[in-house]
Amino acid sequence: MNSTKMPVIENIELMTARVPLPEGPWGDQIHHVTDIEVAIVDVYGSNGHVGTGFSHTSG
Repeated sequence: MNSTKMPVIENIELMTARVPLPEGPWGDQIHHVTDIEVAIVDVYGSNGHVGTGFSHTSG
């Protein structure tokens, strides 16, 4: 029988940034966008592997 242990998450690091639009705000009667928000997440496993996730939204 194989007794391989599943890795577990040991640490999570989150970085966020708000980046102004280089050409200024834009939008319409409902939306007003002044910048882009960025989130980057690093997930560290007990096996030494690191996974990185990235997401963004306009706001």
